[in-house]
Amino acid sequence: MDSVNEYALSGIVVEDNDLVFEPNCLEYRIPKQDEIRIRVLAFDPKAKVIVEGEAVEQPEDHRIGSICPVKIQREKCDGVVEIQVHAASGKGVRFYKISF
Repeated sequence: MDSVNEYALSGIVVEDNDLVFEPNCLEYRIPKQDEIRIRVLAFDPKAKVIVEGEAVEQPEDHRIGSICPVKIQREKCDGVVEIQVHAASGKGVRFYKISF
């Protein structure tokens, strides 16, 4: 597997928002709101994904719709969500941010 893909996302969905995932984009901005619900899918199903300190279990069917969304309240993160993707090999980590 390409080493960058070991710690990359293959999808981000923010419920009720028009965010369009771009594989090379690490920062996103969506309209200001009190709370968002996020689903994130790692390119490598063995990678460890963390959203604001909460591990996100990757589904066996490797479909983003199968992931339980993580609910994030604006007041708890000052409107910036950090997503970490850690390679299963331990050889890399990538950070994504969503501002809202």
